[in-house]
Amino acid sequence: MDTLKIEKYGFKHTGNIFRNNSPGALVEKALLHKEGRLSRAGALCIETGERTGRSPNDKYIVDTPAVHDLIAWGNVNRPVSREVFDQVYDQIVNYLNDKDLYVFDGFAGANRKYQYGFRVINEKASQNLFIRNLLIRPKKEQLKDFKEDFLILVAPGCKVDYQKLGLNSEAAIMIDFEKQIVQAATCLPYRNTLYHLPASYCMFFIFCIIRCLVSHIDGDGCLLYLPAIALLSGTWL
Repeated sequence: MDTLKIEKYGFKHTGNIFRNNSPGALVEKALLHKEGRLSRAGALCIETGERTGRSPNDKYIVDTPAVHDLIAWGNVNRPVSREVFDQVYDQIVNYLNDKDLYVFDGFAGANRKYQYGFRVINEKASQNLFIRNLLIRPKKEQLKDFKEDFLILVAPGCKVDYQKLGLNSEAAIMIDFEKQIVQAATCLPYRNTLYHLPASYCMFFIFCIIRCLVSHIDGDGCLLYLPAIALLSGTWL
């Protein structure tokens, strides 16, 4: 079985791994696992459950000396320690170890000069279908030597021990800019909910913020428009 070398992320995985599957295959798996149903028009419909929107009080950025002065900390950008981040990461990996995993490798940014690679690993076929529609799909030759700039782990069924860790709830969406990892545990934990947007907002946030930082360092101009709206509304997840 091709593990796609996910052991480098700390996995001891025993399930199946599906990488960059076609829409038809993902819809078939989503229906098989009762993640949703088909509409009369043939579209996959998902019930998001009790929580139907974003969870602004459950998002965190790892606070390190390298990024501390670059972030406007407050109610929107909440700091979390590397220790807590690592504990949540371990809980997510342990939770996913015996699950069938869906992997999507893709790019954000059509201009290759500014392009970033994302590897998304998640437990739901419907989530992987959502990400497939969001990112630029690599060609076969690009997949052979694909190397991500950021790893995104999404585990909606993993409930973190939030009281022990000092977090707001069982949901935890975290970004570590130095490790280049995004993790989303219990993306909305109640009734097996399937709200799919945390990963997309994180990718959008990461791509735009890093691009603007690089442009600033290089002396290029950079117009921060849509990301500013997201930040002002407190919705980078």
